[in-house]
This record gives sequence, C-alpha cells and structure tokens, in this order.
Amino acid sequence: MLGVLVVFAISWLLLWLIEREHINVLGILPNSKRMKAFSIGMIVMAVFCLINLLGQAYFKEFNYVRNIDYGIKESLNGIWWTFKAALFEELIFRGALLYLLIKRFGINWACFISAIAFGIYH
Repeated sequence: MLGVLVVFAISWLLLWLIEREHINVLGILPNSKRMKAFSIGMIVMAVFCLINLLGQAYFKEFNYVRNIDYGIKESLNGIWWTFKAALFEELIFRGALLYLLIKRFGINWACFISAIAFGIYH
C-alpha cells in the first residue's frame, strides 16, 4: 500500500509542478457515469471468466474441486492484493504521466509511449 501512496503523491506533485493541475484531472472521483461503466465492465469480465472456466472444464474434461484450506480470508487477501497491484499500474501508466504525455505529444503518441512503457514494465 505504501507504493500506491508514494505513486499517488508523486503523480500529484508532477501534475502541480508541470501543469498546475489538481489530481482530480485524472478522473479519480467517482460519479454515476464512471460507476455505471465500472459495474458493466466488472459484470462483462465476470461472464468472460465464467465462460473461460466452464469451457476449460468441458473441453478438457476435468472438474474443479474446492480447496478446503482456502477460505474467505485468503480470498479477500487475494482480492486486496490484486486491487493494489492494478491501482499501482493504473496510477503509473494511465495516471499523471499519460495526462502529461497527452498534453505534450498528443493522444496517439502518448498512448504509444505509455503502452511501450507498460510492456517493458511487464
């Protein structure tokens, strides 16, 4: 979590020093349109995940078995870890740096540079 806070602070500082913009220009405050898009995206991805898992079970002819040692606590820890990792990546590659790149080079070059940096990161 400390890494996310550091990236957030650096993003805020970069935006203020370079463009004199507040962190809100990144669209981090939820509104009804963003919440609707987020909800639809989560539902669509859940359906794709379900299709993938059921398709694998059907075509590869195997069954999933519940791990009795894996409970709610482990599941919540996994969700929290994934959320932090995704938030960290979003803040870096689609946060202040992308915003600043768009201002300097235009949307096409900014997206290209961000995608290359994301690919190298992974």
